[in-house]
Amino acid sequence: MKTAKTYILTITLTSIFIVVGFFLPEWMIAYKDQNIIDKVRFETIESQKIVLNSEASMIEKIGLLRDYPQNVNRITLEMGTNFNLDSASAKFFEEISVLTKLGLLPEIEQSDKTTVKIDVSLYAQKDEPSTSGVFWNIDFQKGEFSGNFYMDDTTGRIIQFVVTMSDKTLNVDNAIESWSKYLGFKAQNIESQPETHSIWEDEKTKVSEGTYNIYNFELGFEDNFLPYAFYTFENGYGFGYIMKSISGYYDTLIKIR
Repeated sequence: MKTAKTYILTITLTSIFIVVGFFLPEWMIAYKDQNIIDKVRFETIESQKIVLNSEASMIEKIGLLRDYPQNVNRITLEMGTNFNLDSASAKFFEEISVLTKLGLLPEIEQSDKTTVKIDVSLYAQKDEPSTSGVFWNIDFQKGEFSGNFYMDDTTGRIIQFVVTMSDKTLNVDNAIESWSKYLGFKAQNIESQPETHSIWEDEKTKVSEGTYNIYNFELGFEDNFLPYAFYTFENGYGFGYIMKSISGYYDTLIKIR
């Protein structure tokens, strides 16, 4: 009888250790990241109430990418609040399929998909940390197609991207309308700037000389709009605040931040 009890106790303890060993690492990462998020969002003065998961908050999140790094802090996390590495990657390819159906991306063979790089960070306004968002930054490449995407951890929607490819065929007006509808907003006051000839360069990488076009417009809903832009260049295009922070090669791979 004593031997049987000892055997049962040993099996029970072993099972507990296995379960704890399996779930503890991810739980510890989530706990650490949540502490970082809570710490950044904490303020000693009463902050303006932020309505989460609303269209207005999505506008504010898009604005965080516009204001980074001048007015926004960025803290690297190990996992998001709603997605981990695996689920974020799966959700990303779901959204890629949606953008493809909208005509914003070319057909990409899902069986040959390759994620070059994926990471997640918390972005928060310096003067109002409660205005914040968690974004996944994903570099993707297949053949002559490459792109950099920002995906919102709350909704799983891509909120900014830039891509390069050998064959670029895109109607500007249709692209802006489709992108706005994808985000749940509308675009207004679209204006095209004259073609610009420039050399893109930052502290990491010198980018070769090329031409690009900028289409400025307002993105939002009701009375809540923010300035936005669509860029086209020799072998690609992109939505968002991508020009000031490009750190890749103009003719091969473009990466943001």
